[in-house]
Amino acid sequence: MCYNPVPGQKETVGVATEGTWSVTSDAEQVRVVLRGQFDAYNVPAVTAELAQLIRPGRRIEIDVAAVTFLDSSALSALVAVHQDSAQAGCTFGLTSVPPTVRRLLEITGLDDHLLL
Repeated sequence: MCYNPVPGQKETVGVATEGTWSVTSDAEQVRVVLRGQFDAYNVPAVTAELAQLIRPGRRIEIDVAAVTFLDSSALSALVAVHQDSAQAGCTFGLTSVPPTVRRLLEITGLDDHLLL
């Protein structure tokens, strides 16, 4: 589903089993809000959408405040999108990180790389 809530902005909404996401974007910034669980089943759909949003100079923020579960495929996808963003000259990172997700990032050593 696509519509233009504000001139110059685009918003899309995605739904996959146990996880939903919404994307608001304009030329300079993308904000993705993830809700629920993200695993090997639904991560490919989110990753495909994120890959299409990478543009030189853009800032991509992933709000994970409402994420209840991330498995290794979700972490791997975040790392891959982070690397692709860096190569394209984007700023990429997670925001509104709840304690459970923050702890997972700390344990895996990804906190220094994925947090904005």
